[in-house]
Amino acid sequence: MSKKIVTTLCFLGCFLGILCLFIGICIANSAKQSVCERFNGEPEHINAVFISSEKQSTFKEENYEKAISKLDANSVITIGPAIFNYRNKENKIEILNVFPTYFKEKPAYLPHMIYGRYLTKEEVKNGDSVIVLSSRLFNDMNGKAFTSNSYVEINKVKLKVVGVFDGTVKNSPILNSAFIPIKNSDKIIGTKGITGFASFQIYSRKNNLISEAEKIKRHFQAIDSDANLSIHNPSEDFGVDISVSCYIISLFSLAIFIITAINISNLSTMWLIDKQRDFAIMKALGATDIIIVKSILLNICSTYMVSSLFAIVLGYLIVPFIQNAVSISFISSYNNVLICFLVAVAAALLSSIVPVVKAKKMNIANSLKWE
Repeated sequence: MSKKIVTTLCFLGCFLGILCLFIGICIANSAKQSVCERFNGEPEHINAVFISSEKQSTFKEENYEKAISKLDANSVITIGPAIFNYRNKENKIEILNVFPTYFKEKPAYLPHMIYGRYLTKEEVKNGDSVIVLSSRLFNDMNGKAFTSNSYVEINKVKLKVVGVFDGTVKNSPILNSAFIPIKNSDKIIGTKGITGFASFQIYSRKNNLISEAEKIKRHFQAIDSDANLSIHNPSEDFGVDISVSCYIISLFSLAIFIITAINISNLSTMWLIDKQRDFAIMKALGATDIIIVKSILLNICSTYMVSSLFAIVLGYLIVPFIQNAVSISFISSYNNVLICFLVAVAAALLSSIVPVVKAKKMNIANSLKWE
């Protein structure tokens, strides 16, 4: 088999393998993000504190701020939501869930931002009149293209839009959501919400969630002895660990690529047979095994790298079309590119093992006789 045919087959094999891996990682990322959108974070890293009381004073902003001050810096706190109704462009009534949020460090989980950015530590600390909301809400409430001077109005309060996010599925609950700083949120929320009942969600990857939730519980019981508090972890209601599903999708994609690498290794061996007379002449003229091995590695690795680049570019181009066809947003990022290139390098080395071993065992005399 000629070198051109072998090189073309190697290129196509690697190209298809990387493309499958790229799309598989996008699907895995989207599946995990979709679950996080449902709970405003990864369920296993969340504890929700439910507070029930007849005293409306229990839920004042100052009480939340005191409770927050007792928590670790790595905890992200979200209360509510406060529920509003608004009319969309078609004059239909829609639900708007406003979540007052607080954190001292950048949250580990963020919505999938498409314009602007998420709330900053300074905005949360100062209680600035800013908001991050979904693309659906932004289009309905603003109706213009996003700019650095975009504003929306909630409960007669004007808020600067600093970021717009999207949901991974068409009817994701996060598409009805907006996030504002807890501080100074009273002016926006007013009396909205469920009287005598509130939820206080704590999200953290580093802290002991039970300990953090107990701090909140003790605080509210101290200011309201009649308050009824309970702690609940959403993952208890979520039977399957989403990370397992993501790993399975990624592993299937990786398995496809490994099979591709093995096939490319066989093709490379055929190419080596075709080139063995040339290598034998090189050895006869004094070329060392290292030179021969470098030549093989360069040939295989360059094929992998070029085909991977084409596959990743095509992946980015076709993902939007796939999204429109299945109504699911596939999340691609720089990590996808990095993983694909690292896997390509590993597969190139794997594909090189057999050809390299055969090249080192090559008999010069027999190869020079070979026609």
